[in-house]
Amino acid sequence: MPHVAVVLGAGGSRRLGRPKQLLTRAGEPLLRRAARLGLVSGAARTVVVLGAAHELMTVALCGLDVERVLNPDWQDGLAGSLRCAARALGEHAASVLVLGCDQPALASDHLRRLLQGAATAASGCAATVHGDGADPGAALATTAQAIAAGMATVAAPKRPRTTVTPPPIAAVLGMPAVLSPALWREAAHLHGDRGFGGALRRLPAGSVWRLQAPELQHDLDTPDDLALATARGWIDAPMA
Repeated sequence: MPHVAVVLGAGGSRRLGRPKQLLTRAGEPLLRRAARLGLVSGAARTVVVLGAAHELMTVALCGLDVERVLNPDWQDGLAGSLRCAARALGEHAASVLVLGCDQPALASDHLRRLLQGAATAASGCAATVHGDGADPGAALATTAQAIAAGMATVAAPKRPRTTVTPPPIAAVLGMPAVLSPALWREAAHLHGDRGFGGALRRLPAGSVWRLQAPELQHDLDTPDDLALATARGWIDAPMA
């Protein structure tokens, strides 16, 4: 059975100060872009969860063959949107591709790789690596620096000010992600601002396929995030 796609677009963008869903890349609002990527992934259904400013978001989705679902309690956090999507999908029995609209570097290739990875994973799940572990080269370099600094401290005990660089923070798994039917059923029990990160961590080690895509760590929570995304060409520059 083909997968379905769930696009999470209900947030209020409080820290950014403007709806991130309506920022554009190549003239296309990010919400519409995410929904379109869900459609072209081959999804049997694409469900878009709306909340804040949902009238404006509906206009942005005009003409796309998607199912719009309203989360009236969008202020309560991510879990409410996932529960709304789960109710809309009902007894859906295939995998679920979950994506947001605040990763401006997101492309169809990321979703294709996740779907292919999930098909080969023991758990039937695939997720994006976030944190220091998203860049194995950087993590190894940081660890090597820490070891070297520690050895230097031992060899030269008269230099008490020598500090050891801490090891990289353990990576976490997040969106976009492909969830197995069994894991998706847990959506009904989520609460607050939590997604499926905890459930993915509980799966046996090595059973989740991991997408290494450091560019997806850049989201759009703050004005500084927006400035960086604009400088990298992921978001259209404001018109003069």
